[in-house]
Formats: sequence, C-alpha cells, structure tokens
Amino acid sequence: MTTTNPNLTPEGNFTLTFFPYAEKAEPHTALEEAIQYLFDCWNYEEVYRPWTLKTKKQLLNVINNVLLPACEEGNQDAIYWMYYAYFYGIGVDTDIDKALEYLTIIADYGYPDMQYELGCLYHEYDYQIKGWRSRKHEAALWLKKAAVQGNVEAMYMLGTIYNSCRWGIRHYQKRAFVWFKRAAEL
Repeated sequence: MTTTNPNLTPEGNFTLTFFPYAEKAEPHTALEEAIQYLFDCWNYEEVYRPWTLKTKKQLLNVINNVLLPACEEGNQDAIYWMYYAYFYGIGVDTDIDKALEYLTIIADYGYPDMQYELGCLYHEYDYQIKGWRSRKHEAALWLKKAAVQGNVEAMYMLGTIYNSCRWGIRHYQKRAFVWFKRAAEL
C-alpha cells in the first residue's frame, strides 16, 4: 500500500512521525521540539516532581503557539499529542471530554487502532464514572469500526460489551458470540 500520509503504516494503522520516547530521538522542527518538551514534562511528573511556574508557562506557550496551530492545519501528530495533553493534564487541566474530541479526530481518519483506543476509552469511562451519560453506544460504534477492519482486540471488546449489556439490542448474546468467534479465529 503506497500512501502520502506519513502517519499511516502499510497495515493502515496510525503511527507517529516523531517518537519522543524512541532512543536517540532528536527533534528537528518546532513541532517536534514541542512534542519532545510535552513528553519530557509528562515523564518528569511521572516520577512525582512538581512542575515549576516556569515549566507551566512554557508548556502553555508550547500548546498555544505550536501544537494548537498545527492541529488547525490538520497535523495528525499534533492532534494526537493534544489528546495526550488533555488526557494526562500536561500543561492543561485534565479534561476527558476534550481528550476524546481530539482522539475522535484521529479515529475519524479510519485508523483501526485509534478507533479501538477510542472505543475502549468510551467503555472504560462509562463503566468507571457513575452519573455520566451512557457512552456504551459510542464505545460499540468505534469498536465495531475497528473490528470490521480486522482489529482482533476490538472484536473481543465488542463481544464483551454485547455480552454484558442489555441496552435495547435484540439478540445481544448472539452478537457477542459472533464477535468472540471472529476474534478467536484470528
């Protein structure tokens, strides 16, 4: 499969064009430097060190002046890292709804692995957070998109959702069996 999209693997999955966590990753553009800085700040906080005021200001500057303009231009790396920033609260307040918005943009490109991740997030947050509007339908929708493209994990998760939920779907156990069977065959 030939493609001009740098974020597309030959298998049709999403990949980052710049890997900040790769060994010897060297940023060469302003966007790559911004992504590297965002990743380094997340990594720094992972070892439970508080950010300084200077770091917080620089993160906000990186997000507002580099990542957001790149998102508006349609850069898929920037869109993914904005999802990452909102999901983990890096430089911005943690906002799952905003994170899901950015991940939805990537999933809409048709990447089965991003569709699977989005479906899992919808399912996980519906399951964990009481009082939130139900997101099982969104979970099933995105998992089915990924499953139809051959994502085995999505097939299994879709079977799990159909098997455990009774939300107006006729013959839900039969649907669960079909998806479990397809996953097992692959």
